[in-house]
Amino acid sequence: MMKKTYQLLKRSYVHPVVIIDDLFSYQIHENDIDHMIDKWLDCIDLMLNDTCLIETWFRCESIDCHDVMVELHMMFDKSRIKDDLKKAYHASPRLGLLKPYDLQLKRIIKQYDNKLINPMVLTQLADQWIVHAKRVMLDACIKDFYHPVFISLRYFDYRLLYRLHEKILGFMITGQQISAFDSMMADAYQIPVFDDSREIYEIESDLKRPPHYHASELNIYVSLSDIRGLSDIHSDWYKGIIYHSEYMMIASGMMMPEADILHVFETLFVTAKNKPIYLEIPNFTDHKRLAADKMLRTEVNQFSMSHPGLKHWVNALEKAMRKHQPNITFIIPNINSKQDTLFWQTEMDILKSHLKHKDIHIGMAIETETALQYCEDFETYQTVLIKLDQLMIEYDIKLVNDIKDCMDVIDDLKEAHYVYRVKQPTPHILSGKMISHQTIFRKFINMGFRHFAVQPNMLHHVAPVIREWEKTRGKFAKKDLPRVNIIEK
Repeated sequence: MMKKTYQLLKRSYVHPVVIIDDLFSYQIHENDIDHMIDKWLDCIDLMLNDTCLIETWFRCESIDCHDVMVELHMMFDKSRIKDDLKKAYHASPRLGLLKPYDLQLKRIIKQYDNKLINPMVLTQLADQWIVHAKRVMLDACIKDFYHPVFISLRYFDYRLLYRLHEKILGFMITGQQISAFDSMMADAYQIPVFDDSREIYEIESDLKRPPHYHASELNIYVSLSDIRGLSDIHSDWYKGIIYHSEYMMIASGMMMPEADILHVFETLFVTAKNKPIYLEIPNFTDHKRLAADKMLRTEVNQFSMSHPGLKHWVNALEKAMRKHQPNITFIIPNINSKQDTLFWQTEMDILKSHLKHKDIHIGMAIETETALQYCEDFETYQTVLIKLDQLMIEYDIKLVNDIKDCMDVIDDLKEAHYVYRVKQPTPHILSGKMISHQTIFRKFINMGFRHFAVQPNMLHHVAPVIREWEKTRGKFAKKDLPRVNIIEK
């Protein structure tokens, strides 16, 4: 299978595939040793001085954060680590730098005999520093390539997606099958990650480049989880941007630095200009957890805008909004009842007080069967985002090959569309992979839906239907229409 994949990549991109069986074994040029070590140690310094990270890690324990930071600085002395690393490298250059670095961190933790800090927490911190070192190593691997590349690795770590270099188009994994979580993260980042279980036709579909369009009478929104995707969109056709910020926070591994979040928001706002941005409140679930606090959930009575794990997110957002004055709507996830709206009203008031921004719009996401069927009971929001992927899970639909496979969802969507079109006129956006199915996308248009959110790498799936609709001014030939009862616009 991998041999066929290599051939496909060569045929599709004519770009090199960089084979790195093990980042631990990657050899660093001696001239880069000092620079590489300094970059690794900067990560340690950043974490050890991050009060939000320390507060989040130890929020459930009665430990003074200042004492913890002093203790960590004494343990992980940068100058001593740097000297030991250089000695280890010169003693055995074939080992590279990463392996001695890993062994040194483990040795420091093993020798720690104070009871102030849980050794488990120290191990998790050290693991994140190793991941950061791997990211630096990955950048070093591709620095001499002028063209985009695919990376072949024995093992995949979703945290490598964080701030991934633009040159890297995807990964091929030779030593393991991709887990469902890794696959979810790669999909959110729109990065193809292949293993032996993928069929060639699936890979070929992922490799197609997104086309560019002119403005459409259909309202097409770009759904993003990373600013890498901004390079694939152009301001002449898309209506707005829907951004899911929890993925970058998860991919960071521990606590995403405020400076990195600020860079993301500023890039997003500058790219969008005056077009609307729909920013979803970080949606942490059982399947999407923040490493620094795995108990944090974006659910009623489990979520707080004042949580230390969100402090960087709120501060960076306030700075970016103050500077760029974006046209922004916040999307609240996981609303299932009228009581939920009261909880979120309080949380959004807290967010507004932090942001000090006059013009803040509030929208909601529909992602459960209950929310979809009882959407009329909720108070009116300025925008509604209907998440089809989550609804598919709710309705226990595992595979969609035809409209018949998802008629239960479509029947409830008809009712919701009527509510938001007639009873409570509200812009409502359909979002999810289901839209990329051409027959279903055409069906939604016939039902009267006019707002759709798609990932840039999925645009080529809906392009023919968009062109057909533009050509016929929204009227399809009878032979193309399924014989079902539809709601006219």
